[in-house]
Amino acid sequence: MKKIHKILIAAGIAVLVPALLFGAVRAGMRPPTKPFDKRFSSAIAAQACWNNTLDARIPQTAVYGVMTQHMREREDGTVPKLLFIGYDGALATAAGTRAEAGQSAIGDLAGQGGLWLTYTGGEKAGDQVSKTAPSWTSIFTGVWAKEHGIFDNGGTLSPTVRTILYELAAQKKEARFSFSWKPHLTDSYQNEAAEYPEIFQYCNSDDDTFASMLKAIEAGSDAVFGILEYTDHAGHATGYSTGNRRYMEAMEQAEKSAALLIEAAQARMEEFGEDWMIVIASDHGGFINGHYAPTLMETTTFFACSKPVF
Repeated sequence: MKKIHKILIAAGIAVLVPALLFGAVRAGMRPPTKPFDKRFSSAIAAQACWNNTLDARIPQTAVYGVMTQHMREREDGTVPKLLFIGYDGALATAAGTRAEAGQSAIGDLAGQGGLWLTYTGGEKAGDQVSKTAPSWTSIFTGVWAKEHGIFDNGGTLSPTVRTILYELAAQKKEARFSFSWKPHLTDSYQNEAAEYPEIFQYCNSDDDTFASMLKAIEAGSDAVFGILEYTDHAGHATGYSTGNRRYMEAMEQAEKSAALLIEAAQARMEEFGEDWMIVIASDHGGFINGHYAPTLMETTTFFACSKPVF
């Protein structure tokens, strides 16, 4: 009887604590984050899949340079191709969990090239919020918000800065960007979309985003970009946590889609001899059911690549 009583108490705490945290956030209060950051740091340290440490995180802006370098013309005539798969709101700890579990798209790339811890939020902690628009834009432009001009969701890219999507199109390469978060089209990159509307493929759901990306790969596009929202939707609705079953199920959904996209790119490598670089990355992490602050949980992101670039 005592054992059953202890189990019931533990189960009650497991339900009550997340509920209290969610309630506090909705009431405008944020619990102290240091204990959670410490737990996050310990979880990362326990994962053996990383090519670097939290103390040596790489700025997410560096991903832009890796991609542009790969897409340069080759003297030997080899055709460079790029597949970029974004997991919106995917925790680095969740990426590590998946990489070490086997049968993982992230793990497959880590085995081929590597898996690195990156960070959002600006050159210095707190320079920009750890939100969707400024974070993806930092990856796509290679600069922080102080240069690209998007400091928060709803901002528009500075006319003096171009994304890799625009640059590839200007080089007469066929780039496609599929997504279901409409502000990418109506806010962040509205000016580039006006000039190159064929790049921006607005979709109604993650299923449609996947289908759009697969179609672009099979059609021979030079660069295929796409952002899957599974993890961010689950995080906002039920909490950003590897201990949250729904959140990790969303991560698994993203992984299944990514694996099929990678398979399609690899098929083209074998059939046409194209040189594909495949990337999976996240824009930000999360805490409880949101993200904006300069905590480790919210600013630590990840970058998996099929080539050993760092």
